[in-house]
Amino acid sequence: MKTKIIRQILLTALALITIPALAQKQKNIVIDPGLEANSTALKIKMGGQALNKIPKYEFGDYAVVESKVGAVKSSGSSNLFDTKQQEKGKTQFSFIMTDRAENRATVNARINQEHRSSKEQKLIAFFYIGENEVLLDKHNFSATIFLNNDTSNLWLLFMNYETGSQSNNTGTAFLTNGQRKILIVSASSNSNLKNARKIPALGYQFIENKQALSAIQYYGGGLLGLNKGLVWIDHQLDEQLKLVLSSAMTALLHKEYSEVSDIDDLDDYEDW
Repeated sequence: MKTKIIRQILLTALALITIPALAQKQKNIVIDPGLEANSTALKIKMGGQALNKIPKYEFGDYAVVESKVGAVKSSGSSNLFDTKQQEKGKTQFSFIMTDRAENRATVNARINQEHRSSKEQKLIAFFYIGENEVLLDKHNFSATIFLNNDTSNLWLLFMNYETGSQSNNTGTAFLTNGQRKILIVSASSNSNLKNARKIPALGYQFIENKQALSAIQYYGGGLLGLNKGLVWIDHQLDEQLKLVLSSAMTALLHKEYSEVSDIDDLDDYEDW
């Protein structure tokens, strides 16, 4: 009798341990299995941030050693009755990233944003004009990357996406040197919808010829996700390409950090 009771207690304890483990939600972004097997997750360290500088991002062998941030330039306009509004903003930043062998990547990046909306306005009692609608929310990001002050060894990073009723562009993102084209695709921890998180981990994968070369998680999900950045880089890549990818991922990291103003921006997240 005692043996049966002990056995039942052990089985119950095992069930209590196993059920939460099975129900546990995916914490980090889901990356390609091949990349996961050939890389190590590197934690992104933010480092200090001085005035007119970007943070001293660091992960693995790679670190930002110099940087500069330009002023944010913005403008806005509206029609006579304020039923249509337009806002534009742009900024730029640059940085130098080095690896353990002291190779240097110089990055110059630019962010352009445009927002158009319509708004319902009350003219007199019981009479309204216009309607509340996002017409266009447009984001363009570009960066140049060259290694060891050799401008002939140039890579270009492009990313644009837009939403709204006037949008006809689904978005595109890639890294190229004119001969190679590496696609940049969004990644999330919510690949399994049964275990979806309300505020998922977010990031990007860099893919060439269906092979994932690297990935970055710029947001770790939940309410404290900004300090859970991770990077994966395929160990088999040559050192120059690793530095290029590290610089491109850092540029995207800072772009995302500069655009995320509050947690509501993350609730509106969609894959594009």
